[in-house]
Amino acid sequence: MELPPIVVTAPEPFYPGLNQSGGGTMQSPAVIMNQMQLIRNNYYVQGMWRQVIVKLCSEAEFYMNKNGGQFAEWMIGESMRRDLKILPFADNYMCVTGLSPEAALWYAYQNPLLVTQANAVAQSSQVSATDLGPVSALGHFINGDGNSVVMDINKLGLNPSVTSIPLLDQHLASMPIGTSSVLIDKVPYDTFADSFNTGVILGHITLKIEGTATKSENGAVTFNGEARAYNDKYDANQGSFRNALPEAATTILRKIQEVTNAKEYEIEIKGSLPINIQR
Repeated sequence: MELPPIVVTAPEPFYPGLNQSGGGTMQSPAVIMNQMQLIRNNYYVQGMWRQVIVKLCSEAEFYMNKNGGQFAEWMIGESMRRDLKILPFADNYMCVTGLSPEAALWYAYQNPLLVTQANAVAQSSQVSATDLGPVSALGHFINGDGNSVVMDINKLGLNPSVTSIPLLDQHLASMPIGTSSVLIDKVPYDTFADSFNTGVILGHITLKIEGTATKSENGAVTFNGEARAYNDKYDANQGSFRNALPEAATTILRKIQEVTNAKEYEIEIKGSLPINIQR
């Protein structure tokens, strides 16, 4: 898996223009936290979710090291707690309304009472493959109480018409001349090949492929069909999410999962995806 580049120390300062020390006029903690939230929201919209998570994990790591390597729940910090609720809420709102990630995050920011309800994450039933998706999925793992979520296979950025599917390739290569029906079950598919965000959330999924294939005497093959996906399980301890972040950050995330009693959950992948191949 080749990851997009990440500069874990950038941007510096992480909260540009924010006077956290107060200077001559001390701002209230609530005002500062809200300003910090808006800055982080902007990073998420820019696709910098890894940088944000690394930053928040580094803050928790600082307190853990000061505590002799022992991790306590308070070390998670208010910023991390907020983001692991706001991102699932905003992501679900975006899926339901069709708004942009920026607009959905703004709505979540403007409605803190909705976001902070005890069951707000558990009731946010959809996860996207946008730049909100990876942290949204993590937030469900931490705060969703094991409730299942839904993803739309047509919005995952998958392209099985182009991406090689070895089991389908083998079937088409060995089929006789003529037209025949195709049904291949339990087909592994690496979503990282098509979409980084989808790969982080789902990793390898299992497809069921059905359609019609035609092979001519000169060996040319056409296939027209569709793929459906079996439900998947989300667990941030698995390789897909863990491999997207530096080791120090994943260590802290494991600590957070332990103290919050994080629960794996089922992802229902709805819909069918067309596959059209000509070779």
